[in-house]
Amino acid sequence: MRAKAFLVLTFVLFAISSGLAGTQKVLYAFTGGADGGQPYAGVIFDPAGNLYGVTQAGGAYNKGTVFELSPSKDGWTETVLYSFTGGTDGSEPVGGLTIDTSGNLYGTTESGGDQLVQCGTVFELAPAAGNWTFTALHTFDGTDGCAPVANVSLAYTETYIQSTTASGGKSNQGITFQVPVVGQPGNFSYESLTGNVGSGPFGNMNAWSYGTTSFGGSYGRGTIYEYLWGRHFATTHVFNVGKEGYDPYGDLLTQVIDGVDVMDGTTNIGGVGGRGTAYRLTQTEKGGWALSVLHSFSGLDGDGPGAGLIVDSAGNLYGTTMFGGANAGYAGTVFELTPGAKNKWTEILQYSFSGGTDGGVITSGVVFDTAGNLYGTASTGGAHNQGVVYEVTPSAATTTTLTSSPNPSTHDQAVIFTAVVASKIGAPPDGETVSFMKGKTVLGTGSLSGGSASFTTAKLPVGTDSITAIYGGDSNFDASTSNVVAQVVEKAGT
Repeated sequence: MRAKAFLVLTFVLFAISSGLAGTQKVLYAFTGGADGGQPYAGVIFDPAGNLYGVTQAGGAYNKGTVFELSPSKDGWTETVLYSFTGGTDGSEPVGGLTIDTSGNLYGTTESGGDQLVQCGTVFELAPAAGNWTFTALHTFDGTDGCAPVANVSLAYTETYIQSTTASGGKSNQGITFQVPVVGQPGNFSYESLTGNVGSGPFGNMNAWSYGTTSFGGSYGRGTIYEYLWGRHFATTHVFNVGKEGYDPYGDLLTQVIDGVDVMDGTTNIGGVGGRGTAYRLTQTEKGGWALSVLHSFSGLDGDGPGAGLIVDSAGNLYGTTMFGGANAGYAGTVFELTPGAKNKWTEILQYSFSGGTDGGVITSGVVFDTAGNLYGTASTGGAHNQGVVYEVTPSAATTTTLTSSPNPSTHDQAVIFTAVVASKIGAPPDGETVSFMKGKTVLGTGSLSGGSASFTTAKLPVGTDSITAIYGGDSNFDASTSNVVAQVVEKAGT
């Protein structure tokens, strides 16, 4: 199970949406028996739409599994592709898999392998004639790393597997490593984290060779580091107790926005709310990185992000928290962060787990399918309290635009206010309600028809009235508040 510098620091305004969340369904509930149990890693897709993942427990030897979930018209079917024995093959896989273009799966085990040190393995599973062939690509001995718990990735046109170990190496602070896949030349290579670079890299390095450590650094609260291959590590940022958060978990997401490099990540603890943060690193003109906090979690909006973020085509970020949410406790959330004007980010709780049959303790991140639905795992809960694989269908962000006619108007003249509600997936259903507001006072309501709702009144006082329209949202569409319309009401006869 996972353990829990030159910087310009700014803090970004954030808000929490009052809209309703998306919908969730359990695709598979583990029993803890031969089918596996307690999935700490997330899932990945193959091109055919099958899901793959690992469980830390269960299987034929109760040492964990690699599994496949295949969709059909009747639901999802689980197949155990491999059960770990706890011997030289390893045991207790907790890091996420990756897949190559030939359909080979790659991953790690946190333990097992060398029976004296129990530091884990790197493995490949290759499909062949309806079966899967297991190959141990590397066995850790402690000096070259121990306890790989991060996701793995493919590098150098699918010739090498790349990741980290949480401990081991020269100073027992963890390592970064590369190992060639089956049939490729080369040898296992690694570099040890030492000194104040950080300790405990629970995430993988990203495509730009940046990663995070959850501990260590000058303040013992974790770091962001860069690995300059063949040379050395450089510390990019040092975390400390404070508003930016600390103990960063998961991988760093890379993006290029308007020609500027940015990286997004999460911290497990700290921030204004004390329950972790989502943050952004933006490259400066001088080549450094400036950190800004996108959201600070406080409990009911999520508690303890334990994985990295993903992004959609509109720039919205999605992630998970291990705990908290509307049901608090050992439940967890799937959240969305939506950028707005003046660097203001809004959090939408797409789903709050209960810790019951829907799952709880969300240690892994989420992935998209082609329709924009989110998939992940819960490490506990489910029908057998052994975790689940789930799907969340996000609610769509909406915009509400308000106009009035006539404007200006005269006293006792009827004014028609029209609100248009739209989203990237179309208008909300007919019949839903839009409220027309003067400050906090509801002037009246209208029902949507084709995305439009109207309200007519002749009772506005003389002067300038600030009117807004609020769409309340539903399970598929987020709530939104319109622009402010300054309705000018003049005295009759002027």
